[in-house]
Amino acid sequence: MGHTYTSTLFHVVFSTKERRAIIKQPEALWAYIAGTARNLDYEPVAIGGTENHVHMLLRLPAQVAVAEATQKLKSNSSRWLGRMGRGLDGSTGMGHLRLVRRMWMP
Repeated sequence: MGHTYTSTLFHVVFSTKERRAIIKQPEALWAYIAGTARNLDYEPVAIGGTENHVHMLLRLPAQVAVAEATQKLKSNSSRWLGRMGRGLDGSTGMGHLRLVRRMWMP
């Protein structure tokens, strides 16, 4: 009897309102997002971006919707930026892309 294994990665992007360059320490934000993702049992494969947007490549547990994961990571990172004096100020841009790899094992 064969088994199918699925590995799903999500490429999530969100930006600051009006693409304003308010992320003054991108590397610190990426580290914060990675830690938050791990605390939520998500696997942050890669995180990067610029002063006005963030890219995340995530592997999520099967029971977690990408919209829920994005909302949690975005709200936590916005709160962190607010404590740093640079909140996302109602950021609006957001999107995701699903990447799937399936393997069949006999």
